[in-house]
Amino acid sequence: MASAIDSSPAAAPVGGFGAPSPVVFVDGEFVATDVARVSAHANVLSYGIGTFEGIRASWNDDHEQLYLLEPDAHYERMRRSARVLGLELPYRTDELVEISAELLRRNDIRSDAYLRPLYILAGDELPVRVHGVPARFQIAVTQVVGDYIASTGVRCTVS
Repeated sequence: MASAIDSSPAAAPVGGFGAPSPVVFVDGEFVATDVARVSAHANVLSYGIGTFEGIRASWNDDHEQLYLLEPDAHYERMRRSARVLGLELPYRTDELVEISAELLRRNDIRSDAYLRPLYILAGDELPVRVHGVPARFQIAVTQVVGDYIASTGVRCTVS
């Protein structure tokens, strides 16, 4: 039995994140978010093989400029994580920082933002292995609207 496909716009974002930005970086190209899809057969969906980072960008009203929070450290950590998985990032750290800055420019981000670099095993087939599977590198960005953490703070327990 076929089911109807809902083509209505996505629901409004919840929490401190804005709507997805219109441009993402995928495997060497800046592309529209709506064409940057992963196959339902992607290895990462079945086996979780990949690594990611989360990089904050802070907007400074006085300087009218975004500042990335320690991008070199984030990308070096991502590089180490990829090596643990037997993967090598396809770009040098300085290239990744420049790609990140260009992505922010292309999306005309003028507020606090969050970048999500991913390096995953993707592909259009569902192999039962991790060797010989195409890898995919991408960076997406979203604006952070409002407080990242509630102004009342966070409650946590250490056990």
